[in-house]
Amino acid sequence: MNRRTFTKLTASAFALPPIAPAAVPTTTGKMKLGTQNQSTDEMLRILAALGVNISAEELFATLSDAWAELRGVWDDGRGFGEIRRLWLERAAGLGQKVTVQNGGSTVEGTFDTLDESGCMVIRTTDGGRVPISAGDVYFGAAASAGAV
Repeated sequence: MNRRTFTKLTASAFALPPIAPAAVPTTTGKMKLGTQNQSTDEMLRILAALGVNISAEELFATLSDAWAELRGVWDDGRGFGEIRRLWLERAAGLGQKVTVQNGGSTVEGTFDTLDESGCMVIRTTDGGRVPISAGDVYFGAAASAGAV
C-alpha cells in the first residue's frame, strides 16, 4: 500500500465521524469495530503491518487533511450517505465470513453491508440480518476458528 492509497483509505477507515464505525486491523489479526482510543504508536504499528511506513507527523497531517475534507462531506450528518458509500468502496472483508464478539454475545455470518445508521450488518446462516455497532471483528481464518 502506498501513501496515496493510504491517504484515500484514511478518508473511510480512520477519519469518519464518531457515529460511523470503522474496521481497523490490529497486530493480532483481528479487526476492531467502533470508536477506538488507540495510541499513536499502536496506529503506527498497525499501519506498518499493512505496509505503510509513515511517521507520526505524516500520520497526523494525513488524518488532519482527510478529516478537513470529509468534515465538509459529513455536513452535520446530512452527508452520511456519501460517507457510507465511500466507506463501502473500501470496506475490509465485505462479503466474507465474519465473527463479531461483544461482551458475552457472538454473531457469526457474512459481512453484508454498513446500514444507514452506520452499523455493520452481518447476514447469518438462517438469512437473518444483525446490525452491529461495536465489537471485536474476526475475518478469515480467525472467524472460522470461532474467534478464539
